[in-house]
Amino acid sequence: MKSLEDKLGHLLKDVAYLKATAKSVNLIGRSANKAQIISLPNIYPAGLPCKSSAEVEALENFLKNSNTETRKLFFQGLLQLGGSKPGDIIREVLRTLLSNRAALEYSYQGEGPNNKAFQPLLICDMTLNVVRANPQYHEYTSNSFKVIVENWLRNANKRLVTEGKNRRRAPARAADYV
Repeated sequence: MKSLEDKLGHLLKDVAYLKATAKSVNLIGRSANKAQIISLPNIYPAGLPCKSSAEVEALENFLKNSNTETRKLFFQGLLQLGGSKPGDIIREVLRTLLSNRAALEYSYQGEGPNNKAFQPLLICDMTLNVVRANPQYHEYTSNSFKVIVENWLRNANKRLVTEGKNRRRAPARAADYV
């Protein structure tokens, strides 16, 4: 009997969490057909992904100085990027926010020569919360998040080299619509 009560308690806790999450992203009371598509360029017109640490700082200042509604819209825009697993979600958000060139200037804790710390940034917190907003991952650990972000930042140089190779190999051709 005790285990049934425990299971019911956990179930009620999960339902309360789902309600709170849905309410926080304004899903309760709206039909799926009316879900708002949020365009990050409309919220932050300076352009994403950020191409340097200066642009990252500008984004940070924009978000810190924005009202709650603007930050909420930006967060919802990040939520809409999607991903099926936490790692996929994190990498998609990071790709959206940071170019590989900007990522070169960061490490998670700012260790290493000329590296700035990514961990204290608001966009770092937002990225973790995008993962945790998914009810399936609401208990996703900061340590698991840290490992994925560290690897993504560390591999920026490899991605940048690959980008350069792909650009050189791509044949020059006219656009299909011309």
